[in-house]
Amino acid sequence: MKKVVCLWLFSLVSIFAKNNEKKEPLYEVIKYKDGIIAQETWYNHKHEIDSIKSYYRNGKPCEFFYFDKNQYHGTCYKINGKGEKITTWEFDHGVLLERIDHIKKYNQKNKQNTLKAYEIVEKSNQKLIEDPNNNRALTNRTYARYLLGDRLLAMRDYSRIIDRIELLQEKGRKIDSKSLGRIYDIMASIYASYEQENKASHYYYLAVKTDTIDTRLVNNLGTYLVANKSYRLGIYYLNKVLDAHPRHAFAHKALGDAYIALKDYEKALEHLNIAFESEQFIYKYSTGKTEKNLQTLRGYVYHKLGETEKGLVDLNEALKLYEDNTLALRYIGEVYLDLKENEKACDYLTKSKKLGYEKNYDKDDLEALVNQSCHPEETTTFKTYLKPYASPNPVKTTTEIMNYPYTNFKYKVMNYQNNIVLEGISNNKTIDLFKLSTGLYVVLLQENREQTTFKVIKD
Repeated sequence: MKKVVCLWLFSLVSIFAKNNEKKEPLYEVIKYKDGIIAQETWYNHKHEIDSIKSYYRNGKPCEFFYFDKNQYHGTCYKINGKGEKITTWEFDHGVLLERIDHIKKYNQKNKQNTLKAYEIVEKSNQKLIEDPNNNRALTNRTYARYLLGDRLLAMRDYSRIIDRIELLQEKGRKIDSKSLGRIYDIMASIYASYEQENKASHYYYLAVKTDTIDTRLVNNLGTYLVANKSYRLGIYYLNKVLDAHPRHAFAHKALGDAYIALKDYEKALEHLNIAFESEQFIYKYSTGKTEKNLQTLRGYVYHKLGETEKGLVDLNEALKLYEDNTLALRYIGEVYLDLKENEKACDYLTKSKKLGYEKNYDKDDLEALVNQSCHPEETTTFKTYLKPYASPNPVKTTTEIMNYPYTNFKYKVMNYQNNIVLEGISNNKTIDLFKLSTGLYVVLLQENREQTTFKVIKD
């Protein structure tokens, strides 16, 4: 009898546990490269979205959206890094009733472009109320929302666009390459904002392959590759932009950034000076960080070329545009360190570190500079090494691995979804990619427990 009672109790506990398990909400998380949470999604026991919360790059909360039956519902809002409410949305089961912008964030350089984005959102919302199937209004709103930093709304808009494209393709409709290229470009931008680097690179490349005419898409691919340390590959695409438009301001700015990283300061200055000719145009149409502006980049280059006084003028102007510019603070700190003014250097470098320079730029070179300026008696030498890279890149058949000390080494090639599509051992530093389909890939090199990765494009 005791055994029967025990079995009955065990069964009851199991049923109770299973019922609880079914009712327990599900949870998903997306993280930035360094592990900081970028987005959290909660689901109810029916696997319907209950709420989504996003975070800024420094880990502070950003957007709060609530749902009913997988549709936006109720009061949703967005706050800035100081915790101030900047936007409120009122939804009724997916229908936007009202948008209130409490604070419109812009600086003197990007004011016109930012206010234009607010205007596009407002007009597109009205057009979509009148005609929910207005694809142009939906696409315009998606991009404007991205420009304003409304990432969750932009991502949901994009999902609607993809659903419509797939429906049209099922009906045998041909999608305009220009429109599709722009959609891929927007998707890449959203993935980039969440630091989903491989997916972002893939869609930037897909945009270029889809619309072969629009050099703006080529520039976006090249600029993104440079921003994520694929300098030589980025330079390749940016030079293609200059082939079509020799004075292209954005391409010259990105090339200046790339050559700074490669320590070719004369080339960097040449490109940045050309970009400065169209400074107002750059700020009018800029969508990137306000930190890496022309003044910040050129100021550092001036110093490296021995014109420190001119460099400090540019760098201080950059701080006037944005006082918490971690890159400008880091560069000014390095200038004063080179001038042996350690106390000033320590102040600027420490502030840059506290404001999140290392998180913003995914770099680990600041700590050594802080120690060197703040604790010179304890300083050890800090060496930088150029990463391995492939040449040629893009590649049609074989490519040689440069800046790598080994000759025959193990390698793996992965697609943008991190699936291994090729692996083997190199032949005298060369890798054969002939069998791969065209696209963007990540190469992983492994030798003596050392691993390094870089991107290649198979054309």
